[in-house]
Amino acid sequence: MKKVRNFLAFGLMAIAATACSSGDVELAKKINTDPSYIGKEVEISGKVETKFSIFVSSNSKFWNVSLKTENALNNQDVESVPLKLAYGKGKSSIYLDIPDSQREYGEKDIKIYDSNGNVLAATDKLKIKGLVEKEGDGIRLVNVTINKD
Repeated sequence: MKKVRNFLAFGLMAIAATACSSGDVELAKKINTDPSYIGKEVEISGKVETKFSIFVSSNSKFWNVSLKTENALNNQDVESVPLKLAYGKGKSSIYLDIPDSQREYGEKDIKIYDSNGNVLAATDKLKIKGLVEKEGDGIRLVNVTINKD
């Protein structure tokens, strides 16, 4: 029997942004509520959070995640922004490095590639830059570039 790597999406992975100030949180709130951000490029720092169970197909071109911003001085001040990352091993992408038969993963299994193609760990703090796009009733960041913060 031919092995086929086919995972179904069961949830969202989050990118948790740990800000020294409320700047990223405020920007995320504005992106979610102010239509004037549609079509504009934004930049937010963050960190991958892997507490959600996510499975994707190895044939996928994108991995839809969310960017979670959090004020380091007030952990109740949190905001998330949907994010569409390229899936694979190319520049500014994310990849789940597990065998076809494996259905669970941890931080060590998530590989993030920066804009130069360097591998970053899921625990590294990142700087995410993307274009705000309208999607249905909401928005998401697309055409994302990733760099270590």
